Amino acid sequence: MSDVKKVFRIFQYFIPFFLSIPFVMVPIEDFLSEYPFFRIFPWYYCWRGAFVSLLMWLTIGAIYSLNESISDRFLWGSLASFLIYHYLSLVVISTQGYSVVLYPLFYTISTEIHGTQSIFQTLYVDTGQLLLLLTILFSDRSRNKIKNLIIKSKNLR
Repeated sequence: MSDVKKVFRIFQYFIPFFLSIPFVMVPIEDFLSEYPFFRIFPWYYCWRGAFVSLLMWLTIGAIYSLNESISDRFLWGSLASFLIYHYLSLVVISTQGYSVVLYPLFYTISTEIHGTQSIFQTLYVDTGQLLLLLTILFSDRSRNKIKNLIIKSKNLR
């Protein structure tokens, strides 16, 4: 395989992230809500990128059966883009006086009052972890790697 093809294959992983960057500045929430509100929270920018990346992940997942080799790279790229924006939004939220605690498949957000956490915590499904598990389960590349690891472990016995 030529070097140009290798570079292009690697670049395909980054295309979803590059496509989502312009949408960070578009107020997508205005199109999703009929109620006007002020965008004073700095995590809106990260949320927009995560939302667009999630839409790309869903779209690519829906057309996955058409061309698995190309769409597999886009699927993993859109997942990576979503994970970057999603966890960056949690970091931004934690710098705004909230406490974010990650658990397997969940996370909580609570306010900190004078250095102590409040008793009011909100539990959220961690879509980053959920999408990662779904991508691992449905991606042909990861399924093949898991099968190879199982076969190798059986041969070692």
